[in-house]
Amino acid sequence: MKKKIAALVLVVGLGAAYYAWSEFNRTAADPADVKAQVSLDANTLLTAYESNEESADAQYTGKSVEVKGTVRSVEKKEDGSVEIMLEAASELSAVSCSCMGDNAKAAEALQKGATVTVRGTCTGYLSDVVITPCAVVQ
Repeated sequence: MKKKIAALVLVVGLGAAYYAWSEFNRTAADPADVKAQVSLDANTLLTAYESNEESADAQYTGKSVEVKGTVRSVEKKEDGSVEIMLEAASELSAVSCSCMGDNAKAAEALQKGATVTVRGTCTGYLSDVVITPCAVVQ
């Protein structure tokens, strides 16, 4: 009986250790590979947040969004990420998209005024609508 209990404890312990190891080493999905839950243009997204932030949060925050817009600026950050700012009707606000890793290389090649579609997770509104991480998908 004691041998069976010891064997059961060993099996459960090994299973728990394997699960912990696999979770520790898990990587996030590439935003380019995630299906968008919502597709819209940058102006519509920003207008929704400026009109009613609470309602827009409920609609978009935490969801995979695909946003089409015109590039206002592209800036490479110190950490290697690239921030794409998409034009919107507001001169003070925009849609900010942060690309990392291989996605940063594609983002860095974008030119001001280009029309682009990006996909990523909307994280809310901080004077700009923030989408991170994101990928250029056009």
